[in-house]
Amino acid sequence: MRAAFVPNHFLTLDHYNAEMVIHPRIGRSLVWSYRIVYLAPLALIIWPPPITRLPIILAALWPLWIMSAWLFESAVLGQRFGLTVTQKARDTMRAADAGDADAQYRLAGYYDRGEEGLQAADSLSDEARRWYEKAAAQGHVAAQFDLAEHLMGVLSGEPFLPDETPALPKDSIYHEQRQARVNAAMAARRRAAHWYRRAAEQGHVTAQGRLGEMYRTGNGVARNATAARRWLSRALAAAKAAEGNEDDGSMSVDEAEERRADIRAWKAGLDQLNGRKTGANV
Repeated sequence: MRAAFVPNHFLTLDHYNAEMVIHPRIGRSLVWSYRIVYLAPLALIIWPPPITRLPIILAALWPLWIMSAWLFESAVLGQRFGLTVTQKARDTMRAADAGDADAQYRLAGYYDRGEEGLQAADSLSDEARRWYEKAAAQGHVAAQFDLAEHLMGVLSGEPFLPDETPALPKDSIYHEQRQARVNAAMAARRRAAHWYRRAAEQGHVTAQGRLGEMYRTGNGVARNATAARRWLSRALAAAKAAEGNEDDGSMSVDEAEERRADIRAWKAGLDQLNGRKTGANV
């Protein structure tokens, strides 16, 4: 049962934990109560009881005891009550709640990558998607592209599956579940095409190339050679115009290598559409 707090991320971190909502003050009170308990043996060392050997034993085991208690607090209590969340993340949550698209995009990234004290976990992938969608709906081009990449499973390896896929009964057999996953994956690709298109229309180079390849292969959209040529040509022209960015420090080494790989793939796709042979199809 969820606690009846107002769902304000800055105050309650409602979406930090999918299982419960707890006010940070309550969380801090619980954690400090736990700290008092695990520090209690210190009193027996400072003010030893009549049993003289007990303080010696406690003093010898004290480092191990503190380390175990600290690990438990960090791994269980900190994550459970959201006390590892940084002030930067809290400020971003507040700005995201107020409708700031940049903050929504940053917050999605924090959830996605497990930064600023927000733990990266499967249970939080929906939360990352929710903030990507909010920023994308406001026209944030990077959010539109990243949301499409997640829907395709490019970034995470697992696609963000849409919520509109019908739920299966609990006793559904394996083949029904497999078909449901296939249906969800196809729906995710259709939504990815939508967000690639939105980003491509705003000039996002990689989104243009992705959309061109989707039209060329019929992946998530109806196959359309004319649209494929248009978007692949745009992507290649824009990539060529931005070639100098690889040397001015605006792109990392990995990003530059990924861009070169994309360009090779887009050229091969465009050559195939135009009936020209390349090294990939000779």
